[in-house]
Amino acid sequence: MQVTGIMKTESTSSCSTITSAFLSLNIVRSVLLYLLIGMSICGCDTSNTPSTEEIQAGEPDYPVTNPNPTQKIQFIAIIPSTLSANFDYGYEASSSDMSCKRELGGGVMASFGYDKPLTLEQSGSRFQTIFVIDQFKPGRCGWKFIGFGAQVVKPGFSSIALTKYDAETSTPEAIHLDVWCASRNNRPMGGCNDLSFLAFDKNIPASFIATLSSAQLQARFPVRFGASTKSTTVEFHDIDDQIGDRPQPRK
Repeated sequence: MQVTGIMKTESTSSCSTITSAFLSLNIVRSVLLYLLIGMSICGCDTSNTPSTEEIQAGEPDYPVTNPNPTQKIQFIAIIPSTLSANFDYGYEASSSDMSCKRELGGGVMASFGYDKPLTLEQSGSRFQTIFVIDQFKPGRCGWKFIGFGAQVVKPGFSSIALTKYDAETSTPEAIHLDVWCASRNNRPMGGCNDLSFLAFDKNIPASFIATLSSAQLQARFPVRFGASTKSTTVEFHDIDDQIGDRPQPRK
């Protein structure tokens, strides 16, 4: 199984609020370009709108393999037989040096990015790998790991940013993420995410919600983790399979 990832960021200005999902950094980049250029033209502040532009093999600052990596993390995905998912991981150039960026158009600059599928070994419903976080040398552009993303392979489902890596953040040695998936019949917009959608979706029955823990209800993506975390488990839940693929309005 392979993966395709996303990184979400929100930027609010007097003109608009934009959520940019960086899926495979090849599919969404053209859409992001138009959004950022539009904000620039209308006078919106784009300084807090992170974006990356995929660097190509052979370019001078393409990531160089670190011969002596020390930071590893076990990545585990638990996926029911009713779902199929892809995953990816991403790096970005953290240097402010303009030569580590590329102009997208309209004066909008994007840092170099590196986004690749994540290959996992399967054993039943469990998929896993050992991922090397510092697999690249920082180099002149300051390459750093930014996190994992996923997309369930189902029509109409968008990708999600699962994690955000921050080396300085103190986090548990093992973290567990619950990803909830429901079709358009059960949600205004079908897909997989945290449970924030329950605030506006009345088609998930109260009997199902009663089975959820407070931690599951309050969790939000992307989940931050730091160098102290050695294992990340992502568990997918098929709400359609659990309650039936049909609306069940609650009062």
